Amino acid sequence: MRKSEIPVPLLDTQTPMLVDILAWFSLGGLSLLLAILGDLIGLLTLHLSLCGLLTSSLFRWQLYSLGSLFNLFRGGLHCDAGLETS
Repeated sequence: MRKSEIPVPLLDTQTPMLVDILAWFSLGGLSLLLAILGDLIGLLTLHLSLCGLLTSSLFRWQLYSLGSLFNLFRGGLHCDAGLETS
């Protein structure tokens, strides 16, 4: 069996349903069809959006932690306790 024949059975069984759904959405016009397609793409890529949100919040936390550590360790390198003030 060739690799190009693998998705054909799924496409053959789902094509009539896809045509019917697109026909119903086309009754609302092109703007409704594009809105539905945009929502569908948004739902299909929801996991990518959540991964991006998790990654950015993790990066923000790491940046805050590194900034706090930098502020903690950037103090004076020598002790000024022995100096007299006049």
